Amino acid sequence: MEVIRKEKTLFNSSRKGTLVMIRKMIPWSVMAMALLLLTNQKASATSPYDLTALEDLTTAHDYATSAYDDHPDSIDAYYAYYYSYYAQYYASYAYTYDDQNAWYWAYLYAQDAYTYALDDYDLTVDPNSFYAYYYSSYGSMYAYDAYTY
Repeated sequence: MEVIRKEKTLFNSSRKGTLVMIRKMIPWSVMAMALLLLTNQKASATSPYDLTALEDLTTAHDYATSAYDDHPDSIDAYYAYYYSYYAQYYASYAYTYDDQNAWYWAYLYAQDAYTYALDDYDLTVDPNSFYAYYYSSYGSMYAYDAYTY
């Protein structure tokens, strides 16, 4: 009588072979989990608005800086520069560290920045103030979208 022997494969192995394989995988699994926990990684859920918000707020700050350089005696230019600085700072932080709360702060500062930039434009008719207003308003909108995404 002929005995049919089954080949040992990954799916058709003996119980002892399976236990050995599981025992070899446990240390690797533990090391991988420990590495993830020790590096303090979190899942990144970047929104499609993040980069656009950051670029707009950085551009707005550049224009607000130019407007303030052109009119250093204008208090509106100063506040547009001040608030646009913090708007782009929080946007940069939010983009780098994927921080939702920082997007909210970028949105709030950008709103103040575009209000003062528009006031400065009304007073001085400086195109840099207009562009600071333009990019701050769109950057504010995209920062809010990044916050709510």
